[in-house]
Amino acid sequence: MDFMTSLAYWGMAALVIINGIIVLRMKIDISEDRKGGDDPEKCQPGI
Repeated sequence: MDFMTSLAYWGMAALVIINGIIVLRMKIDISEDRKGGDDPEKCQPGI
């Protein structure tokens, strides 16, 4: 495989790694005891 053909695969691998790092650094809270969980202003209509 030449350089230009393999560049797309290396780019996809880099995006996956960067995305993984971003997700690991995010603070994700999925607890049921959060404040304002049923706030209608935060709901998106039609979804």
